[in-house]
Amino acid sequence: MAFDLHGPATELGVRDLIGQLITRLRGLNLREDLLGTVEIALSEVLNNIVEHSCAGLDCTRIRLICEKNDAGIQFIVVDQGNPLPDEKLPAGAQVDVSGPVNTLPEGGFGWFLIRTLSDRLEYRRVASENHLSIWFSLSSDAAIRHSVDK
Repeated sequence: MAFDLHGPATELGVRDLIGQLITRLRGLNLREDLLGTVEIALSEVLNNIVEHSCAGLDCTRIRLICEKNDAGIQFIVVDQGNPLPDEKLPAGAQVDVSGPVNTLPEGGFGWFLIRTLSDRLEYRRVASENHLSIWFSLSSDAAIRHSVDK
């Protein structure tokens, strides 16, 4: 089972894409916790594209490809924005929040969140496009692992 969604690389476009995605995924009878996990992770990915990858560029579209099989669900997100630094995924280290509230960072949590919620990530630059693949397992063991270990 596969489907392909497209939307403008704007904040409103992201909101619409996520709405379309969740509607399509509900039709696949996925677990509610998995739906929530996918929604949070992909919202972060798509908003990063608008805020960072396409910042200052004339990015017009985001493409979201979904492929599901018995083991899991994969999303491939394609945009024409700037490549990731060094064309590699950020480490996504957990941010230190132990200091005083007025010294806490406003950002830097996104890649940690994406890495924590997903089961696998891959990034590659193809010609002038970014391709981010993000996988989620359909097994209930993965749901337990995400809620306990991370």
